[in-house]
Amino acid sequence: MEKLGIFTILLLALVLIGCTDNGELTVVNNSNDDVWFRINHGNEITLEANQDYEKSWELSSNIFGVEEKDVEIDYSGYHVFTSDIEFSIEAGESKKFKIYADG
Repeated sequence: MEKLGIFTILLLALVLIGCTDNGELTVVNNSNDDVWFRINHGNEITLEANQDYEKSWELSSNIFGVEEKDVEIDYSGYHVFTSDIEFSIEAGESKKFKIYADG
């Protein structure tokens, strides 16, 4: 009986701890020239025409919910007006942000 109680406590602890899963972001340059962007005010990244860039974060999830990563992308380019966008990525989620030429 005592072993059953210990097993139950260990099982409950494992469920509450949860697990980790990646939150993934893909930035796609759909313009015909170079674009530049920064993720969360980090280093500037250059994408040539029709290239993409992938980044992932290890996020946790458990029975109480999933962790979110707030993402801000500042971007501009030869034919792209300077702008920014903000959104959240959850554990196990993949988001794609496409940059198009403005004119």
